[in-house]
Parts: sequence; C-alpha cells; structure tokens
Amino acid sequence: MVLQADQISYIKLSNAILISKEEYDELVNYKFDSIGKIEDLAWFKEQIHMTSSNKVKLEILYPNQEEMESFVRFPKRKGEHWKFLKRATQKWIEENPEKVFV
Repeated sequence: MVLQADQISYIKLSNAILISKEEYDELVNYKFDSIGKIEDLAWFKEQIHMTSSNKVKLEILYPNQEEMESFVRFPKRKGEHWKFLKRATQKWIEENPEKVFV
C-alpha cells in the first residue's frame, strides 16, 4: 500500500520514530534474546551432555555455586526449580571446560 503525503497523519515528537509492527516485534525479540532466555536443569544437562541430575548437581553446579550465582538460580528449598540464564551459562561452559567435563 502506497500512501500519498496528504493521507499520512503523524505526531511530531523530538525523541520518537515510527516503525512497522514487524520491525517493532523484531526489536522486542532481539532485546529479549540479548538479555537472555531462562532455561531449566534439563537444558543445562543437554548442553554438557550428561543425563544424571544428581551427578550434574554434585560435580558441577554445587562446587561452582559461588562463581555461577549471578546467572544460575540455585533452589533454596525442595521443590524449587533450577533456572539458568542461557547466554551467560553457555559462555561459562565455553570458558570453563575443565569444570564441566569432569
């Protein structure tokens, strides 16, 4: 659809721009992805190619808890879920292979 200049209505704002809904959705999704998606323990086990939750917890997560607390939510009570910030966790895995592949 092509609009003629006399068909376009707008509001002039000094700090605003007009973008399409599609572009807006892309930006919103990009911002969310840059912050990082939150994943669970199953995802973490998949990333490090391990299947035993207990082994992952005892050999990787708890020994590195202090280092990982800024991007991993360690459950405080039974029944609470593990949560991992995806990008930060992936970066930690890549930078610490000696701690992951025990």
